[in-house]
Amino acid sequence: MPQITAPAALGYRMPAEWEPHTATWLSWPRREGISFPDAYDRVLPTFREMVAALLASEPVVSTSQTARMRPRRARHSRVCRSADLPAS
Repeated sequence: MPQITAPAALGYRMPAEWEPHTATWLSWPRREGISFPDAYDRVLPTFREMVAALLASEPVVSTSQTARMRPRRARHSRVCRSADLPAS
């Protein structure tokens, strides 16, 4: 098994919410995802409202595992930028 170095040992840390930052990063929910089992349709409107509220004061970057989600993210949330993550 390869040895894994902890992010903190590499100089990374999780900043507090009030610290200066360039954007808020969010993972765009997926219907088949584990974050909102059986609640995707109820969660998505609130997720959109949250993103809209954030966009009023700062950039938002939304991530997902597939490029096919990019148009959906942009259409539903007015996300400033998107980032595709590799499928695991």
